[in-house]
Amino acid sequence: VNVAGSVDKVEHILLTLINIVHLDRMALDGDALLLLKIHRVQNLIFHITRSQGVGNLQHTVRQSTLTMVDVRNYAKVSCLLHLNICQILCKDNAFFSYFCAIMKISETMANINELQRISTQLRRDIVRMVTSAKSGHPGGSMSSADFLTALYFEVMKHNPETWTRSGKDQDVFILSAGHLTPIYYSLLARTGYFPVSELATFRQYGSRLQGHPSIAKGLPGVFQPSGSLGQGLSLAAGIAVAKKMDKETNKVYVMMGDGECEEGQIWEAAMFAAHHKLDNLVGMVDWNGQQIDGKVDEVGGVGDL
Repeated sequence: VNVAGSVDKVEHILLTLINIVHLDRMALDGDALLLLKIHRVQNLIFHITRSQGVGNLQHTVRQSTLTMVDVRNYAKVSCLLHLNICQILCKDNAFFSYFCAIMKISETMANINELQRISTQLRRDIVRMVTSAKSGHPGGSMSSADFLTALYFEVMKHNPETWTRSGKDQDVFILSAGHLTPIYYSLLARTGYFPVSELATFRQYGSRLQGHPSIAKGLPGVFQPSGSLGQGLSLAAGIAVAKKMDKETNKVYVMMGDGECEEGQIWEAAMFAAHHKLDNLVGMVDWNGQQIDGKVDEVGGVGDL
């Protein structure tokens, strides 16, 4: 950690924080303490996740007790310590001003280390679900884990508590490659749409977590059933048109597979979207080079998308 100040000063700050948080008495269930190395602001910064003030510090936190995170000057830091704690820790004006400067950075963007940690957990979920069910499609789920993690945890505007299938006043995600439910269900569970424990019912008889997304049992987070390849972009384009008609500013995201892009309907939908200037529609392709019949460039050859 790059620190402007003496070692004694750093130790004093650390001890002060530890005394406040009472880490030895907390049930650790996440990041209790993060030390951030701030480029251009050469100071020690503290960060406690899911804490908004001193009064909330007794809450259970998640996973590692101490994590080192490297935050560049262009990065955004989420959930920084409440101002009251800053005042306790930062006695001199110079240190305090650095702290406040960092606090002004957006609180919404998680750092890359946290996103990597999440995507690793999602991959664990995928392996466990497919192994337990003895069926499923792990390949595309694994290869799309990183950018879908960024989408759900960073980019997309959504809220499990206010979610409705109408998609009104919220971003919408359509999984066109409907067989990639292991990553889809893991994302929904880990972002709070339903309990993580329900992942254990993947592909079981009577479960809400069917092999392809279904709305029959009202699974939260699923806007539309899918599975017949090639249809998702058309569906997403229709939703994007509806949002424009309703004067909404939210976006519609759709994920397709590269093998799926051999379907003619994909290109019909792409032509439609371009013609109607649907700038609120974001199409994503998981380009892993594989489909069920072999390598994509040998089966259909969609080329350089």
